[in-house]
Amino acid sequence: WFACSGWAQSASSYFLEVLDEPYETLANATVLSSEDWDDTQGWDDPEFMADLGFDFNFLGSEFSTLIQGDLGTTLVGISDGGYYGLATFLVLGDLDVADLGSTGVAEAGTSTIQWHTEGEAGNQVFTLEYANTGFYDEVYDYPLYGPPVEDYSFINFQLRLYEWNNVIEIHFGESYLSAASSEWLNGYEAPGWHGFVPGDDGYGADNVILTNVNAEQMFENFDEFKYNPFPFTGFPESGRLFRYHPLIAGCDNPEACNYYAAVNYSVPEDCIFPIEAGTDCDGNCLNDADMDGLCDEVSGCTE
Repeated sequence: WFACSGWAQSASSYFLEVLDEPYETLANATVLSSEDWDDTQGWDDPEFMADLGFDFNFLGSEFSTLIQGDLGTTLVGISDGGYYGLATFLVLGDLDVADLGSTGVAEAGTSTIQWHTEGEAGNQVFTLEYANTGFYDEVYDYPLYGPPVEDYSFINFQLRLYEWNNVIEIHFGESYLSAASSEWLNGYEAPGWHGFVPGDDGYGADNVILTNVNAEQMFENFDEFKYNPFPFTGFPESGRLFRYHPLIAGCDNPEACNYYAAVNYSVPEDCIFPIEAGTDCDGNCLNDADMDGLCDEVSGCTE
């Protein structure tokens, strides 16, 4: 089931829907190996590669692999040939995350990065999941510099890419913010957002997708986003889904001459109708019972 939040919005070349759907953790997924950890007990910005199993088209560029270097939840798309810089996905902005397993606290649990592709060729879905993910400050900084860690924050989320229609989804699962992290994040520059950008640096592109998850609003460029800050009020509730459709704008009125069924963003002013009443889009009469080339005004006897 799903329930739309009641509005949708376009920016750049994508169309945003905000929905609510049950969150289910991945099964039969490839789990980040301990060989890719950068700590003895867990990971912190681990370097790994995840193959999609198909080519994903993002704003005209195709990539087949996502790599994560050392930038938290920032993922970069590369092609089979290793060409770098086709797309940058900042899934949680520049928020720094870490494995709760590195705390050594059993009650905190461990954090998992895993991914899976399902479906038949041409109709596949790739999902990358960060499960029970902790924050770097609580795992590493707070124990050294304070405040004392009494309970640990965590978040669950998934990034999905759809092969057949190039849809992008960010799906939020259960999250918890400790009082210390909640206070810190409220003063943070941009914790409650995600962005998808052509290229490998994540900045400076003209055609971008930037969304503030608290306002559930898209922005068209970094300046607009920067100068329209929204307070961070916490991560979205479990099940909140941000779905991005490649924007197909145009006329969706079936009575128009240029009706296009695939339109997902209506532009009524683009619709074209017959110039004269009683004619079709080619100027032919819709009702000419006596075949004299003149449009019959009324139905019934014409002789």
